[in-house]
Amino acid sequence: MKTRIISSRFYYLISIILLASFINPGCTQSKDKNQLKYVFYFVGDGMGLAQAGAAEVYLSALNNKIGFDKLNLSKLAVQSFKTTYSNNDFITCSSASGTAFATGYKTNNGVLSLSPDLSDTLISIAEKAKANGMKIGIVTSVSLDHATPAVFYAHNESRNHYYDISMQIGSSGFDFFGGGGLRYPEGMDPKNDKNAIEFAQENGYQFVNTAEDFRLLSPSTNKVLAISPILSGGKALRYAIDQTDEDISLAEFTSKAIELLDNNHGFFLMVEGGKIDWACHDNDAATVVLEVLDFDEAVGEALKFYEKHPDETLILVFADHETGGMGLGTDGMNQNTAYALLKNQQCSNDVLSKEIDLFIEMNGKSTGFKDVMRIITEKTGLGNEGLELNTLEKQQLEEAFLATINKSNQGSDLTKSLYGGNNPLAITAVKILGNKAGIGWTTFHHTAIPVPIRAIGVGADRFGGYIDNTDIPKITEELLGF
Repeated sequence: MKTRIISSRFYYLISIILLASFINPGCTQSKDKNQLKYVFYFVGDGMGLAQAGAAEVYLSALNNKIGFDKLNLSKLAVQSFKTTYSNNDFITCSSASGTAFATGYKTNNGVLSLSPDLSDTLISIAEKAKANGMKIGIVTSVSLDHATPAVFYAHNESRNHYYDISMQIGSSGFDFFGGGGLRYPEGMDPKNDKNAIEFAQENGYQFVNTAEDFRLLSPSTNKVLAISPILSGGKALRYAIDQTDEDISLAEFTSKAIELLDNNHGFFLMVEGGKIDWACHDNDAATVVLEVLDFDEAVGEALKFYEKHPDETLILVFADHETGGMGLGTDGMNQNTAYALLKNQQCSNDVLSKEIDLFIEMNGKSTGFKDVMRIITEKTGLGNEGLELNTLEKQQLEEAFLATINKSNQGSDLTKSLYGGNNPLAITAVKILGNKAGIGWTTFHHTAIPVPIRAIGVGADRFGGYIDNTDIPKITEELLGF
């Protein structure tokens, strides 16, 4: 299977390059003014209408206002909606949805840029743009071999074949990869499998993984593979709520990508805020809000570029799907909201979980509920003035504490239903804080609800109305003249 897929992809790409040269001998020359040549795809993974809205009402609440402080993405000229379903399910995964907006074709959940029956290689808009002489950049806050970034350069029957996917980075020819790392660059057999990073270097990529080297990159640099010097679980950037000045933010990766890709032949840049989805899977409202704000700063970098090239640039902002069934408003609130309470949370559910687990590990059976609650209060504010706990909330936390201590029950269906596979005490704490602020959830998983698509620039009006996710690359390719 692997040999056939790689072979078919190779010959198909060669045919695209030859066809592009035959139809348009000047395809590698600079495009005329007023013709699209700079394309930005911003993918807020898991970011539905509520996630962006939560960030906006949070900003408004911090200023003691009722309303929505508009994000950069909400200021784009076209605000519309798109479907998300895959070929085999109403609820998509990122690889199937990504394949749709990268290639223009539906596929099955779990598949990367191959047809549902795996017989056909689906060529992405990024691969076509490269064949037409444009530079290509891929930026993400999660690992570079994760589903959404991978659909643009890789083709595989499973999104979980991380090593096989990472090896396709080196052979892609794309100009810039930046953000998270690679989950399994060594492969399952380190003695015989070539290292994916070394393979990329052999294919002309400059590899950097320090902040100093990253910031020294200049337009004279050739192809780049830039991995953040600080990575969290899953080889991703740390959550925005957990980052310090030592981290390289998604906005900084985006700014550097623009700097390195800018040229007269044009470029295609995909930027993913991948950890919006992860925080939604955790039902962690405060972390979601800060991830959306972090993602929006990256959109702001593209808008700066757009202001200099308004007649040649298209910016698209959308999600692959919604995650969590997030809602603004919860039972018992009586229409009273307090979104600013989210500012009391000092770290992500991920970090809180690790601190609780470490404390219990160090103290063993002598660990008491009140002892662990001190960590909860310090990191979320729960129990402090203005965030007093009622009887039900105390009961929920005590039950979650017992579930956390009794690890043998954490694999049960009931525990998974209540806590979504997370640390029970940590997830309960962040959900109680979110509920107090006015944010609720229906699931720990993806939903089937359509999601917004926002656009500004050349041909932005073409994305108005209610479109399918497969329409995005088709329209964009028409605008590019492919």
